[in-house]
Amino acid sequence: MIEKYDPLKGEMLRILHPDGRLEESLRPGLNDEAILKLYRDMVILRVM
Repeated sequence: MIEKYDPLKGEMLRILHPDGRLEESLRPGLNDEAILKLYRDMVILRVM
């Protein structure tokens, strides 16, 4: 999956859309509760 994205060409692997929606084709093997917790933790870390 990662091999398809080349940051040197401006390509970026994005699992979450800017509005927080999950890209279903890249959905990890986690339940919704775990995904929501990870997202909230990520947002908190970005603010710090």
